[in-house]
Amino acid sequence: MSLDADLLLLLVIGIDLFIGSTGRLGARIRACALQGLVLAALPLAIQGTGVLTGGERVLHTVLAVLATFLLKAVAIPYFLLRAMRQSGVAREAEPEHSLHLSLLLCAVLVGLSFWIGAVMLPPPEAGSSPLGVPAGLATLLVGLYLTVGGRTELTQVIGYLVLENGVFVIGQRVLGEFPLVVELGVLLDVLVAVMLMAVLVAFGHRPEGGSAGDGAATPAGGAR
Repeated sequence: MSLDADLLLLLVIGIDLFIGSTGRLGARIRACALQGLVLAALPLAIQGTGVLTGGERVLHTVLAVLATFLLKAVAIPYFLLRAMRQSGVAREAEPEHSLHLSLLLCAVLVGLSFWIGAVMLPPPEAGSSPLGVPAGLATLLVGLYLTVGGRTELTQVIGYLVLENGVFVIGQRVLGEFPLVVELGVLLDVLVAVMLMAVLVAFGHRPEGGSAGDGAATPAGGAR
């Protein structure tokens, strides 16, 4: 991998830490869109793997890059923002941990990913980046943390999307076949779309004022 690919992988890790350090759902969704854009640009920064060589392979790869861009950077973030506006929830509701502790936990997960990549995995082959597996594993673990610890449906969907991005990076590093990785990743993106549809339907059938304010609304006569 080239230096550009290493910088993109570092950017992926930085986005993971940002997503874990903010409770604003809009900021998390836009960060996921940026991460999708980085993942779409990643194969174009790879050199020496033959990604952009070959007659029919070029068209296949271009279509795969466009599919990654449209799904991860445009379509899914758009519907996430739409679901956020429809729900009326702009922040994570009653997070289990403070944002400082959440950032610390995400940093620990990133450090653990680098330790696993350095100690438990064989050295990277010539021409491949040592950041491939650590960056993918860090993204996967941060996504898993958000999915399990999320208090809202949107946070859980965002967490699964980040998790799937980690699988995407690891698959590209291990398989080395970008079109194949994208075709496998599209199946996971379809699951994200199904989860989003379920969230939109749930919010669409929720009565007015019945989202985040159910537990807060009390009858006037019940005030003490």
